This record gives sequence, structure tokens and C-alpha cells, in this order.
Amino acid sequence: MAAEETDVGIIDDVVDQNKDSEEFKSDLIRSQLPLSAEVSSHRIMGILNGIQKLAQLVSDVNGSMGPLLLVDFGHLILVICALVFLPLKKAEGFEWNDALVLAGNAMLFTIRLILLTICLGDVYPAGVEVNTRMAKFMTSQAASLHPRLFTPILAHLSVFSANPVSFNAWGFFPITRGTLLATLSLISTYIVVLLQAK
Repeated sequence: MAAEETDVGIIDDVVDQNKDSEEFKSDLIRSQLPLSAEVSSHRIMGILNGIQKLAQLVSDVNGSMGPLLLVDFGHLILVICALVFLPLKKAEGFEWNDALVLAGNAMLFTIRLILLTICLGDVYPAGVEVNTRMAKFMTSQAASLHPRLFTPILAHLSVFSANPVSFNAWGFFPITRGTLLATLSLISTYIVVLLQAK
């Protein structure tokens, strides 16, 4: 009962906001859909517009911050390798306090790398989830959707299914949680190579 009252309240709000709009009235008459279906189509279009604005914002951020992210990831990898390599390779020449300072700095840079990757890496799975839900919605509600919704939803799915919304390092790779595993394996590989080099 409460859900029906909420739907009626939402429908009334949308009708009140658009009651003077002749285009809204003619769309309702031409579509011959119930009013709740028209409200749903307005909601879907609002969601799509919001997602596209978010994608444009992320694209703008990637354009300006992508080179910095690439340099920051490279810098963190090299510094961590150096800070771990130096105390291990030159252990007999270092005093304990110098080794602790280097090890502490290596830990701080590693934590920074982990936090950076986790914070930026959460965007990619969220973008994939939005695309999955949109595709499921399209397949389950295809018969009841207004025909003018097909084109924007299909356009969104065709663009963002191959490239979900995500941060990337200047277009070289998307920053996901998998990036963390890749960078840590790269660091460990470099450390092993540096230790074996004489």
C-alpha cells in the first residue's frame, strides 16, 4: 500500500512539474502508455544523463590527471624498489637507524601506492556494474520500454561496455584493483633482479 502511495506521489510530482508542457502532454497521449511508464522513462533518461555527465567528468579528469597518475605510479614503483634494494644490498655498510629510515619510507610509499590504487580502482567495477544492470534492464523490460529509450540506452551500452567509466594512467592502463597486484609483482620482480645483479 505504501509503495502505491509513493508511486502516485511521484507521478503527481512529475505531472505537476510538467503540466504546462504541451510536449509532455502530447507524448503521453501519443505513447498510449500508462502514466507510471512515462515517469519511468523520464527517470531512466535522467539516470542515463547523469551517467554520461559522470563519464565526461572522469574523461576530463583523465585528460588532465592521467599523465600525473602515470608518473606517480612509475615514481612509486622506482622509489619502493630503491628503498627496499639499498638496505638489502648494502646491509653491512648501513647503520640500523639509516636502514630503519629507508625501510619506513619504503612502507610509507607502499601504503601510498595501495591507497591510491584502491581509491581510484573502485570506479572501474562500479562502471562495469552500471553497464551490467542497464543491459539486464534492457533485456527484461524490452517490451514495456518506450521506443525513444532504446536509442540512448543502446548508445550508452555500446560506448561504455567496451570502455567502462574508470580512471587511467594517460590511457596506458585502467586503474583497477588488479593494478595493485600488477605493481606489487613488478616491484618484487625488480627487487629480485636488482639483488641478483652484481
